[in-house]
Order: sequence, then structure tokens, then C-alpha cells
Amino acid sequence: DDAFPPLLLAAKMETPDPRAYQLLSELYDRHNDLPRASDYLQKALVLAPYDIVLKAKIEKLQRDYRQQETFVRAVTRHFTIQFDGNENRDLYRTVIEILEDAYREVGRALSYYPDEAITVILYTDQQFQDVTRLPGWAGASYDGKIRLPSAGYERQPDVLRKLLYHEYVHAVIHAVTRQQITAVKDTPSPRVPVWLHEGLAQYLEAGSERDRVAV
Repeated sequence: DDAFPPLLLAAKMETPDPRAYQLLSELYDRHNDLPRASDYLQKALVLAPYDIVLKAKIEKLQRDYRQQETFVRAVTRHFTIQFDGNENRDLYRTVIEILEDAYREVGRALSYYPDEAITVILYTDQQFQDVTRLPGWAGASYDGKIRLPSAGYERQPDVLRKLLYHEYVHAVIHAVTRQQITAVKDTPSPRVPVWLHEGLAQYLEAGSERDRVAV
């Protein structure tokens, strides 16, 4: 929240920096104000018209907004859950319980508890494919928000638990380092390399109280 005033001021300068627009877009996206997030990316694209990453982000935001227009939102102290009320009204309660367990257990393992609420979006399988464009075998994703295709998990609680813990660990690492999501693969020397991101997520995804002193 403290970042909004200086970034809004930078965006009003006579020669604005496209990075200010991109950061404002990210902030509004975190606040789930997708139309405004898209507007600021469009302004950044005017200043950098050949930036294919910006174009891809705009397309994803627009797809996300179309899917979420009718979603229901549930807010807890640590998480904001969005879901299709016709499809996932029962499952979201289970998701909240698992994530609160993850908040406590991963927090103890890494000695860190995020200050900001983490957004979690539950989709049907088709909605997940439409928004993320990930391959069909992808069980979940984290791109600043935890995104989960929810079909079938009522009958697979252990699988659901592992997926949510895995993506939550990614969210915690991001919160600790403040590393840009794309930086994991797009920069030559990311603050947290892929092997460490994935290694910690896999190690902690079990969601058990086993000995984790090595971490």
C-alpha cells in the first residue's frame, strides 16, 4: 500500500517510466482490481509497443477477468479465496483449512509468515486451461496467485494437500525475497534459482510434522 503514492506520482510525470505502470499493474492485480491492472499495462505497452512479455501479461489479465466476473470471494486473515460459486462452494472450505495448516507448518519450517494475504483462485479444469494456458497435466500454478483446477480433488484430499502446500511454499519464497515471478527463469542470476524454489516446494509439500532441521 505504501508503494501506491510514489508510483502514481511517477505515472503522472511528463515522461513516465513504463516500469511505474508495470508496478502499478502488479499492485492492482494483487488487490484483485483486474480492470485497472490491465489499464496500466496498456499504458506501459504504449511506451514499449514491441514488448511481447507485456502483451502476454495483458492477454492473461483479460482472460482472468472474463473468468472471474461472476466468482465468489471469501476472505480470511491470511488468504483471499475466489471460486465459481456454482462449482466449488463446498471445496473452498477444505482449501482454506489446508492453507491455514500450511501457513502454520511452512511458517515454522522457514521461520517466516507473510504479512499480506495470498490470493487463491479455484477454477474448473476448462477455466484453468483458458486462463493459464498450461499443459493439461499441470496440477496447479503460482504466478503471484495460487491457481488450482479443482475437479476431482474431493476424492483425492492427499493430492490436494500436496498441491496446495507446494504452491504455498512458492508464495512464501516470493514474499521473503520480493523476487519478480518471471525473474526465476528470465534473468541469468535470479535471487532464488529454480532448483531451490522447486526443491523447497517439493520437500515441504508433504504437509507433515516430520523433522525439517536440514531446511
